Amino acid sequence: MQSKKNVAGFSAIVLIIIIVAIVLSLVAVFAVKNMKTQVLPQASPQALQDSQVQALENQSTSDVVGAIDKDVNNTNLDNLDQGLDQVDKNLPGVN
Repeated sequence: MQSKKNVAGFSAIVLIIIIVAIVLSLVAVFAVKNMKTQVLPQASPQALQDSQVQALENQSTSDVVGAIDKDVNNTNLDNLDQGLDQVDKNLPGVN
């Protein structure tokens, strides 16, 4: 009788150890997945405040067609790609 109790107690301990190992493994896998997908926040680059940016920020908030027309006509997009050649120079491996 005593050996049956020992075997049952030993089996229960082994089962508990296996369950704990499985739970710890799942926690470790979950933690590793979250570490890989976490993105650290970075400061966004600030745009230079030139006259064109200031003009775009001073547009009307009205939704009247006349005000929208005036904003479109006053928007100068001729030099929109003004710094593009400098950006191309700073990104040598991207084509």
